[in-house]
Amino acid sequence: MAAVLRLIRAPNLIIAAAGVLAGGWIALGRIAHDSMLKTLKLRAVAAPFSHGAIHEAGGLKLYDSYHCSRYNTNTGVLTP
Repeated sequence: MAAVLRLIRAPNLIIAAAGVLAGGWIALGRIAHDSMLKTLKLRAVAAPFSHGAIHEAGGLKLYDSYHCSRYNTNTGVLTP
């Protein structure tokens, strides 16, 4: 868990800091997803990024979502 907390403090990672939701973490975008896979020691083949996907890692879950950037919101990839 300490490794996850170090990732959250890193300024260049896009991770939902309050990501504890039903025993898991929210990855906002592929960069956050890939970083969490490394932290949780999961292979990318076993847990590919997909919007709305939920991946199991022991007792934790990883919830994937597109990043809520202005681009994704303005182009309709994400809607409010």
